[in-house]
Amino acid sequence: MPLKNPVRGLQVKPLDFAIVILAAFGLFWTLFSSFGRTGSPVLIISSGTNEWLYPLSENRTISISGNIGETVIKIEGEKASIISSPCDNKTCIASPPVKNPGDWSACLPNAVMIRIDSKAAKNELDAFSY
Repeated sequence: MPLKNPVRGLQVKPLDFAIVILAAFGLFWTLFSSFGRTGSPVLIISSGTNEWLYPLSENRTISISGNIGETVIKIEGEKASIISSPCDNKTCIASPPVKNPGDWSACLPNAVMIRIDSKAAKNELDAFSY
């Protein structure tokens, strides 16, 4: 016995169409506002109880004191990487550059961590420490 098609004869009314359009617009607006960038990405460098913030838009080389010596971080081309560190295994130097919000790298023996965040970039920063 064949099943009846429940969609046959179904007509879309103007109000139904308007509700679908409004729901789609609301979905896209929510996704855009949730995942949109809130500012220019910044590099956050942590060592011990100190933190420094640098814009990724300016190329520079930064030296940070850690537990066992100096770690050198290079910002270039809106990416940041650890280029020198006193640790034995040099895994931090071999790690890829950080460039997207949420990316991070660390020299664990020297207790220096770098990470990218876009939410911290409310103002244009040169450097910040607290």
